[in-house]
Amino acid sequence: MKPKNIFAFFFILMLLMQIQSCNKVQYHIFQSYINTYKKPEDIDFNVKKSGIIEFRSGLIKKNYSWISEGNDKIVYDSLCHAHNDISYNKKRDYIAYPHWGEASTLCINGINIISNTDFDQNHPAGASLNNIVRLVSYSPKKFIDSGYIDTFDWKYDSPGSFEGLYDFVNIEEMKNFHPIDKQLSELYVDDMKMLPPYVFGYLVFDSNPADSKEHELTITISLCDGSNIEKTLVKVFD
Repeated sequence: MKPKNIFAFFFILMLLMQIQSCNKVQYHIFQSYINTYKKPEDIDFNVKKSGIIEFRSGLIKKNYSWISEGNDKIVYDSLCHAHNDISYNKKRDYIAYPHWGEASTLCINGINIISNTDFDQNHPAGASLNNIVRLVSYSPKKFIDSGYIDTFDWKYDSPGSFEGLYDFVNIEEMKNFHPIDKQLSELYVDDMKMLPPYVFGYLVFDSNPADSKEHELTITISLCDGSNIEKTLVKVFD
């Protein structure tokens, strides 16, 4: 075999060995159910074709996980302690990295939404629309708070409001996540903890405006650190 061919042979062999090692099943005893927290760089709102408002992350700025080091590991550990997620203690397998147990670092105190136009007789321009808008999302908080016992049956009990919004790939893992479906006026801080890292949730209107169909909406997100994020968008109601 020519030297050039020998080099190519060993290069391919090493590449195959590397691929095989990446696909090798590994095991780890996870102390926390959430193994990765993702910090968003920004928050965006987008009106879907269905009219529902998507509440999502922009780019992911930072990952804090069980394999982080230094200050990032300190941040991860502090998030686990803050959510009382420190006694999962379960040996689980994964390939390359766990495809489960992710949440956003986003900590929300409240959400408020107003319109620049009269919505109906009970909601003049500038009045809060929180009692006619719902947040639809999901979170593992109830599962974690219960000592990793309380699960949810998405196959048989999935709320109708979730239809067409979420397409869960790992339905078995989703049993550890409970639905959130509440009017903004009834949301508590705990309801909005450990939201999904990419699409935080959806804002759904329970009623349509009385007259004008086009509304400029201002959505204010109050964060746990005392700061606010304000976004404006235009929504045309059917």
